[in-house]
Amino acid sequence: MFKASTAIYEQLFGDLKTEDGTVPLSCSTQVLKQFKSIMTPDFVKELLSLLDLDDSETLSKSEFMRFCYIAENTFKPRDTARSLFCFADADFSGSIDAQEFVWIMHRIIGEFSDADMTQAFKECATGEAMDYETFMLLMREFA
Repeated sequence: MFKASTAIYEQLFGDLKTEDGTVPLSCSTQVLKQFKSIMTPDFVKELLSLLDLDDSETLSKSEFMRFCYIAENTFKPRDTARSLFCFADADFSGSIDAQEFVWIMHRIIGEFSDADMTQAFKECATGEAMDYETFMLLMREFA
């Protein structure tokens, strides 16, 4: 269901990185072209603001890799739940664990107890992982 062409991500990063080892946000168009993404410019801007964790106007390698993963796996012009799932899936496994779930919930919701979110994860996940369909249902509840 989710692809992670990490060799392509690595190649793109190597081609686009600057002397400081980061990629300018303006290079996002090359990533979108590579994966034939149809995300809207406004949606890409929103994603990049979430991804640029240090507000540097550049993407570190890990931020860039996440952007590539999102671009490769988002098939609609504005697919918020799928993009957030990919954003949370830091290891590109196609599922998210409790730590990834708590982390993304902090990014999109803000203040809450880690214990409460961990409990919500345990109630909804299958074992140690949550699949996209379950995550999507949860996002509908929070919307």
